[in-house]
Amino acid sequence: MHHPARLWQRAALVSVSPRPLPRSLALLLGLCCGVGALVLLDVASRRVSSAGRVELPHVAALVPPAEGPALPPLQPLQATECPLVPVDAAWLAVAPPTAAVLPHTPKSLETRVKLWSQVWGEVSERHTLLVDGRRPWVTYADVDCSDLYEWGDPKFAQDRCGERVTTAKKKATAALKKGWWQADTLRLYAGNQLLARTSWQNLIGVRGRKEALGRAKERAREQLDQAEGLYTLQGVPRLYARAAIVESLWRPEALSRSGAAGVLQFMPKTSKEYLLVKEGVVDERLDPLRSSWAAARYLSDMNKQLKSWPLTLTAFNTGPARMKRVMKIRHSADLGQIANAGDIGEYGFDGQNYYAQIVAIARLTKDEVFPLHTYTGRTLKLAKAVPLSDLALCTQTTTAELLAHNPALLAPIRNGVVDVPAGYVLQAPDDGARTASVAAPLSPSLQ
Repeated sequence: MHHPARLWQRAALVSVSPRPLPRSLALLLGLCCGVGALVLLDVASRRVSSAGRVELPHVAALVPPAEGPALPPLQPLQATECPLVPVDAAWLAVAPPTAAVLPHTPKSLETRVKLWSQVWGEVSERHTLLVDGRRPWVTYADVDCSDLYEWGDPKFAQDRCGERVTTAKKKATAALKKGWWQADTLRLYAGNQLLARTSWQNLIGVRGRKEALGRAKERAREQLDQAEGLYTLQGVPRLYARAAIVESLWRPEALSRSGAAGVLQFMPKTSKEYLLVKEGVVDERLDPLRSSWAAARYLSDMNKQLKSWPLTLTAFNTGPARMKRVMKIRHSADLGQIANAGDIGEYGFDGQNYYAQIVAIARLTKDEVFPLHTYTGRTLKLAKAVPLSDLALCTQTTTAELLAHNPALLAPIRNGVVDVPAGYVLQAPDDGARTASVAAPLSPSLQ
């Protein structure tokens, strides 16, 4: 006779080890389970629908619905429903044609202008000149990295070229430490022994910009002529508009570590006096024509104080307060003498050579023909904040077209997170023949 515990163990062993079902029976059970699941899904969807919630898809949804009555045609959007007011945009004004007159160049700055004419017009990006930062026309080496770029890897070429420049700088430093007193070196500094003796401390590399100038001219081709016209309307010599090439190589998206942005690298504080700049929403510095219009007004206002275009253009780069302080310290209004006097605080290499680069580019590009491309679209001022998608409906365009015409609109607006603010002047393509209809009702903001 078996013990009861043994019987229980044998029963448990049988319960957890069933025999496999025949294949035909397994298929039949699987089919039944599938049909039952579909029936349950259909019942659930009907219950959800009757409760007033969003319907779930069910088996009947797989059958195409019968054709119902035709939908009424979409009606064009009425202009009275859009808070847009047509206005004239000052930055789109067209100035009468004027002759391009070369900027005034102080004689004391002429040597710097010649150096920068060489850098922008002759020296390739694959070459780096090793110069004295205080007297950049004094050149100690021309480092050629052309062979490195033949490998086809720009990053590799730049890194290896940097090593070559460092090697050349060490070699020149050692030579100047030992032989600064030699006649050839003293001649470079017009006999100034102090400059010659400390020359090794001021060696810097200046990379050629010939190809960069070519790219900048191509980027600026469609807007530079109109930008120069905005300068003349404010009484500023038209060729000064080419300062944007020095600032950013005419790259509207350019952004510096200090916060300067746009083709003219306006700082946030300065730009807010002349442009609409709302952090994270709208930044008119990114629009080349609006930025050029603001720069022309800013230069005109500064020149009323400084009374000198070379000083005014340099102040655009360094800031008017700093420019006045430097003039006071140096007891001079001659930009060449001020630059040659050396570094004062933040008035360093860039400030000393800014105007010379503008003059160099003006000379190199004076005979360039930049065709005038006038804006033929519409300019509409927003009476209140409106989503970009609604503006597309109002103007019978698409959001992509509006963004192409309005580079000042930032990502939150582009992504529909923030409305275009009231007061912004929208540029929209003018297409009178367009017959597009509104495909969706206006959002509550326009109703």
